[in-house]
Amino acid sequence: QFVLQHNDGETEFINRRGDLILSASTGRVGIGTNDPDSNLYVLGDSGIRIRKDATAADNSTGIRMGVHDSDIIKSAIQFVRKGSNGTGDLQFWVDSTTDTNDVGSGDVKMTISGSGNIGIGTTSPESTLTLKSSNTIGSETNPHNAAKASILTLTSSAGVLGQLSFDNNEIRQYGSNLYMSAIGNDAEQY
Repeated sequence: QFVLQHNDGETEFINRRGDLILSASTGRVGIGTNDPDSNLYVLGDSGIRIRKDATAADNSTGIRMGVHDSDIIKSAIQFVRKGSNGTGDLQFWVDSTTDTNDVGSGDVKMTISGSGNIGIGTTSPESTLTLKSSNTIGSETNPHNAAKASILTLTSSAGVLGQLSFDNNEIRQYGSNLYMSAIGNDAEQY
């Protein structure tokens, strides 16, 4: 049961226990509090539960976000069912196109799999951290081969700390000048 309450000129709908409130003047909803300071304020030990009633793989549910003067959603944190008993992956979706289309399952940028693997640029990470791109990741020039860019660049406020490049079965690190080759058993430093 809800009670219509007038409090200091504000109209509120509040349940009898006082732990659910809808403020008519601000449009704010409070759950577990009678003084919500944001659009939705949830206070309690059990958290928020988001659930979709579905049993098939690739069904998803989550939180979708957007900042626009109309109802355009460009990012989401989604849970995607992949297996039985509701198991699946947590995915981060970001749509960076400047159009009026909402974010969708084709906009996955990062996945945390049910097994704990993290994938950036892939929805199926094969190892603890999997980076995939159709382009070179990063834009720093490889100092030993200007035609190739480094796949991973580590930076700080002081500048580039190091660069890592994988090509032709070679691992190269350009900060401490380490070079290793997977061809044969030779290792070379320069």
